[in-house]
Amino acid sequence: MKTTYSNNSDLAHAFAQRNTTHGRTGNGNLFYENGTIYSYGYHFPIAKFIDNTVLFTLSSYSNSTAKHISIVSSALSHYDFVYTYNLLNKDDAIKGFDVAVLQQLDKLKRARKPALYIKNILSEVDKLKKYCEVMNVKVYKKDYPTLYNLLKKGEQYFDEELLTKVKQQGEVEKRKHQLHIERKLKEFRNFETNHIHISKFTHLRYNKKTDNVETSKGIKIPKNEAKVLLTMWERNPIDLIGKKVIDIYKVQSCNDRLLIAGCHTIRKEDALLVKEYLK
Repeated sequence: MKTTYSNNSDLAHAFAQRNTTHGRTGNGNLFYENGTIYSYGYHFPIAKFIDNTVLFTLSSYSNSTAKHISIVSSALSHYDFVYTYNLLNKDDAIKGFDVAVLQQLDKLKRARKPALYIKNILSEVDKLKKYCEVMNVKVYKKDYPTLYNLLKKGEQYFDEELLTKVKQQGEVEKRKHQLHIERKLKEFRNFETNHIHISKFTHLRYNKKTDNVETSKGIKIPKNEAKVLLTMWERNPIDLIGKKVIDIYKVQSCNDRLLIAGCHTIRKEDALLVKEYLK
């Protein structure tokens, strides 16, 4: 079984498949062992499997580690994430949430647009709540009074006027996000970028130079293999279930609308966009 990979994306996807206990890139900067994937060394775990859930870092270390985090996040996108500031120590994880929340509350005092900071605080609280449930951890009032009160009160920690502003800002952010999705998808299809992670769906394009169908998660499928897969999808989707794609991804689910293989959830309408190039 292959355990050395030529690039970070292939390594991260192999980790997501969970077929081997260990693997690394050629230079060893990104590697995984026994269900945990690391950036540059054991001091910085990015993600760890807990059954079918992924414990995922909220911390960073450098620009290159940030890129590793982005690649791993994309490869694991089909799993349920539990976020934390420390994968190795529960006490330090809670401290990380406490520091993050107190920093946002401090900024809130001076903020001209408080909605952003309230949104960030409530997001941190939601992540902490999930972490506590999965990891069976409690936050005690005597140790972390602010976190304790936020966990107990939730939105009610803030006054109604501020919460109204948060909801209004949320509508603005939704519109901005939709425009962002449209812009990033255009960049991908124009070959201005090779990776995009903008929704739960994986997008496709055909690269005439390499004769490959490429996914927005950085996977390349040879034209002939892509043609066979699409033909099977159109004729009888059920026949694709269990079939391997480029010897890495097993098709877990397939119907007239969606194909799911590993971290890839592909809409049939996206596949049909590249059909004309596969003749």
